[in-house]
Amino acid sequence: MNKGFRSRLHSVPNERIYDLIASFVRMRFFEYMSVGLLFLEYSEIWRCWASLYFCGHFLLMVLIVFGQSLIWLHHSNRRSHHSHKPE
Repeated sequence: MNKGFRSRLHSVPNERIYDLIASFVRMRFFEYMSVGLLFLEYSEIWRCWASLYFCGHFLLMVLIVFGQSLIWLHHSNRRSHHSHKPE
């Protein structure tokens, strides 16, 4: 997935910015989801995630929908490009 995004950035500074943002987001999600492994009781996990308003869960859903929509747009653009071949 990273190669797919990085190949479209077309410049080294943009790739570095992407790498920094991706690394930051990846580590924050790792920390957020590791709560389920660190706490031993469900009530502690629920309390911790509730204090953060379940932001990680909602953001993950948004990112999944965003990624799927990008895939759908890419496939629809490819189909429309192939259907309008010059004669």
